[in-house]
Amino acid sequence: MKHEIEITLSAVLGNLETFLSFIVTQAQKAKLSREKINKLELAAEEALVNIIKHAYPSNKKDNYIKIKCKDNNSFVLEIIDEGIPFNPLNIREPNLNFDIETRPIGGVGILLIKKMVDFVEYKRQDNNNLLRLIMQKSH
Repeated sequence: MKHEIEITLSAVLGNLETFLSFIVTQAQKAKLSREKINKLELAAEEALVNIIKHAYPSNKKDNYIKIKCKDNNSFVLEIIDEGIPFNPLNIREPNLNFDIETRPIGGVGILLIKKMVDFVEYKRQDNNNLLRLIMQKSH
């Protein structure tokens, strides 16, 4: 069954729980396993917090994030923002062999996102960042 639903809210930390609740509800409706839902929620939270903190250099009130959930053969979560162009897939994976105090900052959250979901895609479209987090349905 093909299904698509979306929500658009201001890009503020106060909306994080609403975004995550929406995502979890849609993933449950798509009948993803509890394990996949937990991983998707963790990846989505990391992506959303990064967008909220870094995508918009000024705190204008019209900054937004749109979430689209598509349920077909896979569950596709699209996170769309008008922020600064940023392709997380171009970031080098951090070297985790360094001691935590000496390791350069950055990249660990993107690595986490890649490890939590089955596929990650990014494209810049219509002056928007479009990040897709894709989960295969369990059979």
